[in-house]
Order: sequence, then structure tokens, then C-alpha cells
Amino acid sequence: MLKRAWRSYTRRAETFLQIEVTTNISQSAIDRRNAVHTAGARVKDLEIQNDNLRKENCDLKERIREQERYRTRWCLCIKGIEERKDEDIRSRVIQTLGKTAPDLESKMEEVVDIVHQLGKRMDSRNRNVIMLFAQRWMKEEIWRRTKDSPICKAEGI
Repeated sequence: MLKRAWRSYTRRAETFLQIEVTTNISQSAIDRRNAVHTAGARVKDLEIQNDNLRKENCDLKERIREQERYRTRWCLCIKGIEERKDEDIRSRVIQTLGKTAPDLESKMEEVVDIVHQLGKRMDSRNRNVIMLFAQRWMKEEIWRRTKDSPICKAEGI
């Protein structure tokens, strides 16, 4: 009788353990399925966000290109100025422009904003010089006057 009771007890305990293990496995599977579903939803949201950021990035790059293109309208490039060691290129360019347009010479210091040479220094050739003007109308006036200027032709620029 004791053996039967023991067998019955162990069968119930085994059944109880099987039910508990099955319940735990089911719950674990449900939790994993929910986690995968949540992760999938987050991935979709991140893909949409990524696409929006890519579009915004392209738009911003295009706006920067447009601004750079517009900014180059304020610049003039001078070719043929002979390079000298330890020279202030800005004052030399302003001096040359003053010879070309003597009536505008007094305004040159204020109007010529940035002057620098392009590229690396090489002994065999002269680098181009680029100027950025603070006023576009002055750039246009200088451009008109220097195109056919005998001073620029004499200096080889």
C-alpha cells in the first residue's frame, strides 16, 4: 500500500513538474515572440527615420552646393602673379587693383576681404590667386576694368 501511494505521489509530482516546465517554456516562447515583434517594430521605425535623415542630408548638401556656387560669384581669380618669398599677397593684389582702377583705390582695403593663393607652392610655376570681395558690385566693376586693362597685360595677369 505504501508502494502504491508512493508511486501515485511520484506520478503526480512528475506530472506537476512536466506541467510547470511546459508552462515555463510556453511563457518563455511568448516572451521571445513579443520581444521579436517589438524589435521588428523598432527596426521599421528606425528604417523610416533613417530614410528621412538621408533625404534631409541630401537636401542640406544641395543647399550647401547652391550657397558655395553663389559665394563664388563674389570671387575673382588672378592668374600669372609672380610669387615672391615671404610676401603679403593681399597688399600686392590691392596695389595692382589700385593701379587698374585709381578712383576705387581708397575703397580697396575695405572691399577686398580675403586674398590667398591656391594649391601648393612649386618652384616651376606661379599659383593662382583668389580674392573674395565684401561687395559684389565692386567685384563686378573690378572685373570690367581689368579685362582689357593695359596694366594687367603689362604685368602678365
